[in-house]
Amino acid sequence: MKKEISLAELALELGINKSKLNYYQLMGFLNPVSVVGKRGLFDRKSSLKIIKKIEAEKKKGKKLKEILKV
Repeated sequence: MKKEISLAELALELGINKSKLNYYQLMGFLNPVSVVGKRGLFDRKSSLKIIKKIEAEKKKGKKLKEILKV
């Protein structure tokens, strides 16, 4: 499995909307480890961990701004 992955590939793997991941990146949760052309590549393992944590916290009723402070 690839170590670096695009947001589109992450979205497909998780079955969520890419725009949600774009928003997570905008909020500062996800940061690319490298850029190829205009496309950011993200560490697969750490990104999956972050996204799963965000989704779990949202299910508990927390807002993204609250999660970001943790």
